Amino acid sequence: LPPGMEEIESKSLLDRASLLLSIFTTTSRFTDFPPALLRANCWSTFLYNANYFMAHPTSVRLSLGADAKIAYSALVIGVPTLSAIVSAIVHCYFLSGYPTGRKRNSENFRQFLLMLLLSATAAISGNIVNAYGFKNTSVEISILGRFIMGFSAAEVLHRQFIISFVPLNLIVTESSRLVQFQVSGQVFGLAVGSLADLFAGVSLSNPIGPMRVGNLFMASLWT
Repeated sequence: LPPGMEEIESKSLLDRASLLLSIFTTTSRFTDFPPALLRANCWSTFLYNANYFMAHPTSVRLSLGADAKIAYSALVIGVPTLSAIVSAIVHCYFLSGYPTGRKRNSENFRQFLLMLLLSATAAISGNIVNAYGFKNTSVEISILGRFIMGFSAAEVLHRQFIISFVPLNLIVTESSRLVQFQVSGQVFGLAVGSLADLFAGVSLSNPIGPMRVGNLFMASLWT
């Protein structure tokens, strides 16, 4: 448990019950906050990982289409990690003074919701800029869009949300579900990127078009 929580008595009914818990347990049934927050926490990590891995199949084609060095494809893929580090530092700074008393009130929920909304805004903006880069066949603009998208990373936020609000007996269950959404997002992103690259390969008139549609599709999912 985080410091200061050792002597805290949880009010959850689960803490005194011997239940067989699994990833199929509906956590929202045992919480006193809006279920939409729990879903937003999971889908945020899903969409970020989908966004990150979507560029893997398409980055080489973009670099070749822009007559740039193929090494830029690696930068297109990895640049979100740089802004994700900045995002993690910012989240750690704001959460460092967060009370560890597991206080479930509307003010605490509002702080987490605000940071999730800011992450979503960064993702939407980054995808739109990236789509503009594809439209103009510009690796530089695409790298900028991917950098902006990296600020949507909220790994610290996702885990702190679980620790702060989920009943103690369901922390492992909800953490496992979060990992499921993370891995599913990676698979989904690779599938979307592969389809975009496939259609780009057969589209002779506008090979970059399908890849731009992929970014606009991800931006629509974030909304």
